[in-house]
Amino acid sequence: MTNSIQLDFSHEMTFGDLADFIKPFELQAKIIELVGPGGGNPLIELSGTYENIVSYLEKYNGGTDEDMEFFVEQIVKKAQ
Repeated sequence: MTNSIQLDFSHEMTFGDLADFIKPFELQAKIIELVGPGGGNPLIELSGTYENIVSYLEKYNGGTDEDMEFFVEQIVKKAQ
């Protein structure tokens, strides 16, 4: 089952950096908006298994458990 989550992408990081970060989690990234709603940062969509998305978020979230709960709630199933 493929799932996805949309996240702001730091303008300080290159798309190649993101590709390196998500590679161990077997995720794919797609740019949704170049100038997204989060302060002008690009909006990206990460796709992969639910478990791999959660593992990525756990590693790079850097926030509170409440932040993590919010992110996990944003994961949606993608139509195949």
